[in-house]
Amino acid sequence: MLLAAFLLIALPIAAAAKDIPDLTAGGSIVVRLASGGVSVESGSLAFYRVGEPYHDDGDYAYRLTGEFADSGVSLEDIHSPRNAEALASFVAERGIAGSVAPVESGSVTFSIPRGQLGLYLVAQDNPAQGWEPIRPFLVSVPAFDGGAYRYDVDATPKVGEPVPVPPEPSSGGWRPTFPWLPQTGDFLWFAMAPALVGAALLVAGRRVRFHSDRGGRKN
Repeated sequence: MLLAAFLLIALPIAAAAKDIPDLTAGGSIVVRLASGGVSVESGSLAFYRVGEPYHDDGDYAYRLTGEFADSGVSLEDIHSPRNAEALASFVAERGIAGSVAPVESGSVTFSIPRGQLGLYLVAQDNPAQGWEPIRPFLVSVPAFDGGAYRYDVDATPKVGEPVPVPPEPSSGGWRPTFPWLPQTGDFLWFAMAPALVGAALLVAGRRVRFHSDRGGRKN
């Protein structure tokens, strides 16, 4: 009787451990872009399905999709920034097209059709005006959280805050445009000042030497 009672208690635990996601379902990825309370209002992101899920002993894992099979990237660590960077470089080298979604009201929503769940690479497609491009990152859909699988994933914590583009130096004067001058971003008078001072000293030196030579000849 004690053994039967133990088995009845353990049965729900075993069933929960064997819970697997529905890989035929659809889902979505939401990326919110804001920094210091200011939302990004332009630009777009590209989404690439780099890993397809498969059942693995009651759980699930990822293997590279056909387009990325030659990338040589391991999907054992799906949270690795290096893997995301390597996959993004592979995309650029091979010219792989992704699914582009625009930034609207500070966020991007990408809908995943049924049967297309997996590991997605998210990369900047068109940078937002006034903001630097975000670094590529990986998102798993579904995501296991709180003891259950979620098919609508908020990927914002994986991104961090966008970085504003540093402002251009204020233009309070004419900048040098001559190719033989060093392009330091300083104004023309500031770049030319050392040259003018040197030329003036050279002329003054020659005049002093000229008068000294004349005085010597008179004596």
